[in-house]
Amino acid sequence: MSEEYYVLYSVSTGQEIVRGFTPPGGLALQRVPDGAAILAITNEDFTSPAEAALPGLRLALWNKVKALRTLAVTGGVDTPIGRVQSDVLSRIAIANNAAAAMGAKAAGEAFSDEWTLDNNQSVLLDADGMIDLNMAVCKHVQAAQARGRDLRAAIDAAQDVATLFKIDVTTGWPSVVEPEQ
Repeated sequence: MSEEYYVLYSVSTGQEIVRGFTPPGGLALQRVPDGAAILAITNEDFTSPAEAALPGLRLALWNKVKALRTLAVTGGVDTPIGRVQSDVLSRIAIANNAAAAMGAKAAGEAFSDEWTLDNNQSVLLDADGMIDLNMAVCKHVQAAQARGRDLRAAIDAAQDVATLFKIDVTTGWPSVVEPEQ
């Protein structure tokens, strides 16, 4: 049984508030005050002075960004027809149906598909509607990828811990739905 180590810090000042550890699974239960953020760190970074731990803290923050990016991509997308699921299988189904819609349009054939929204309501889409749905999902994924790239550049550019901790990795993402526990 290994502890989970973390650092709690102020996003506005970049100052470390406290380092701590919990039993496995305890990190997810920590209450984070407004204006603060929590970051999972290694035992080595826990025991090192903050500036010596900068490379490890960069990696820990980048890992948090990757998790947030995945949540943004797969947590659902608000579209003109309503919120749709955006997990891998849903994105594949949307892309396949959009390709079928484009093929039908090119052949001068009618296209319609009854698409189920995230709230389980159905919407009847013509070819243009299906293509628009695919574009909305693609733009959402592109926005999440762009936010991740911007944060990666900021993380890499941080020359000290205070600057690193001022990077707010929780904002600026396209709309997400928290997964149910």
